[in-house]
Amino acid sequence: MANRSDLYVHMVWTTAGRRPLIPDAVRSRLYALIGQRCRGLSCIALAIGGMPDHVHLLVRLHPATSVAALAKDVKGASSHFMRTTLVPQAYFQWQSGYGAFSLGVSDLPKLQAYIHHQAEHHHNGTLIPTVESPD
Repeated sequence: MANRSDLYVHMVWTTAGRRPLIPDAVRSRLYALIGQRCRGLSCIALAIGGMPDHVHLLVRLHPATSVAALAKDVKGASSHFMRTTLVPQAYFQWQSGYGAFSLGVSDLPKLQAYIHHQAEHHHNGTLIPTVESPD
């Protein structure tokens, strides 16, 4: 039998000091890099979104990939990409740590919509506090 899992995790991490360090102009390229890093670990990014001070990632984990390994790889590679390619003239750093929340298949559509509509949720005050602040 091939390795397969239905392990779904919602991860969220913030910029250092929750400062708005992710400009709108580079966000799509940052998210593409995060998706690429997930694929490199045989994980499937189902949704990536966020705001200038944090990122949400909904991912299906590969059975051989731990949450910690995924977080280390994605945060390290994305920080390097921001500092060397996307905003090399600006300060950039992720805050240490991250939040990780498991969920079931039935929760996927709601969370995907939530992640894809971050700007509206922040503007309208319709946030889910337990998944917005991993601190």
